Amino acid sequence: MLTGELEKTKIEVDEIRGRENEAQVEIALLKSELHKGRSKIAAAKATEARAESIKSGLYRNTSQTNISQIMSN
Repeated sequence: MLTGELEKTKIEVDEIRGRENEAQVEIALLKSELHKGRSKIAAAKATEARAESIKSGLYRNTSQTNISQIMSN
């Protein structure tokens, strides 16, 4: 009888280990998806900052050109 309970416990432990392994794989996949999402957000922010920098530079150049034209008149 003790042997039967031991076998049953071993089977349960194996099943638990299997579920744990599956859970770890799922966690790794979710972490990967999270990383991809964060990378996309970072890239979008960098693109936005770059565009804002270009816009500021164009505005500054236009303003300086206008001031130069006013001063030369």
